[in-house]
Amino acid sequence: MKILIVSEDIPHGSMGGLAQHALALARALEGAGHSVDILGNGVVPYDTVSATTRHHGSFISGIEGHLIGWKESQLGFFNPYKRTLIAQRISKAITSIAPEYDVIHYHGHYPEVANYIAQSVNFVQTRHDQGGDCLINTRLRDGQICTSIEPETCASCINQQPNVLQRAISSHTVVKHRKATSTAYQRHKTIFVSECLIRNHKRVSGTEHPGVVIHNFIDYESIRHKVLSIHEDCVKDRFVLVPGKLYAPKGVADFLRSIRDKIPDGLSIVIAGDGPDEHVLRQSYADDRIRFLGWMDYIELLRYAIRACAIVVPSIWEEPCATTILESLALGKQTFALNRGGTPELTRYARYQGQLVLANSMDMLTEIIMEYDLHRPERHQNLPEDFSGDVKQRLAQIIEVYQS
Repeated sequence: MKILIVSEDIPHGSMGGLAQHALALARALEGAGHSVDILGNGVVPYDTVSATTRHHGSFISGIEGHLIGWKESQLGFFNPYKRTLIAQRISKAITSIAPEYDVIHYHGHYPEVANYIAQSVNFVQTRHDQGGDCLINTRLRDGQICTSIEPETCASCINQQPNVLQRAISSHTVVKHRKATSTAYQRHKTIFVSECLIRNHKRVSGTEHPGVVIHNFIDYESIRHKVLSIHEDCVKDRFVLVPGKLYAPKGVADFLRSIRDKIPDGLSIVIAGDGPDEHVLRQSYADDRIRFLGWMDYIELLRYAIRACAIVVPSIWEEPCATTILESLALGKQTFALNRGGTPELTRYARYQGQLVLANSMDMLTEIIMEYDLHRPERHQNLPEDFSGDVKQRLAQIIEVYQS
């Protein structure tokens, strides 16, 4: 088959889980004998993507306008036209080249795109985040998971104290978006990366959706080869690694606040990643026991991961199907996370019983971590050849969706 992978997140200066997923799928499909091109944005040159993570087919930079903010923050309400017009722009880029492909597979943040693709086109979208029912994609409000299904509640996510008009416009936007998303799921084939995403959208829509759940995955073969190529130790001390973007949904600030006074002598917490909260977190927490590495390339991150006593993913939002957790499990690392979102579904990918430990609160999470025997582990260079969370394990399911 000739397949077009579409994502406004490709390329990007620091590839997130969605972009990694799409690129891993492209390479796996090519390895299975299919022809794959990628339609992405023209903001970042594609040659900035690491050569080891690129695919072999063509890259088409046809998506634009998706980064325009439409001054929602300044105006204090969610714009009822913004997401529709961005979805139409993306669909226009797709439609212009769709006849050249047997399958169009969209990985992005605008589920409405499906509404503007002709039903005669073999179009599939994979949903990676909460964007089908939450306009900020995370269902996180005031540092807590939002449990409200009332559209009026959403107004405070763009303006803490909306006036009557702002609340009315935001509410209208939410209702419009949810209806458009439900229509999109009915119009074309949809893959969800976790059962959690289907449950959450059903809560707000009240309807069943014909989508299929195919869990997120990683390119395990590529990771394994990278690990085997790492020969030198980069660190000698005992530490717990916390990789991730430094902003509120990832929960790093909450984790550090909870664990700072519990860290025993001889153990340190190492934070790997950058983001809008990095400067504040460094000022508040950096010391001999808590170190910030900033952004690092993937090989360097792997060097730290294979030397860590454990890996913590303290996200406070409902991670649909966290790539970082899958990578940690693949490396055989003791892994800690909060018991929310799609994370509990990932216990099936553990290499051994108790590898993924879940806690119901941040304080409970830090207590559990400190109670574990975090001895210095041996290197995990001799990784098994197979991992159940590898992209190749999902390929048959995805191709079946393409052909259905």
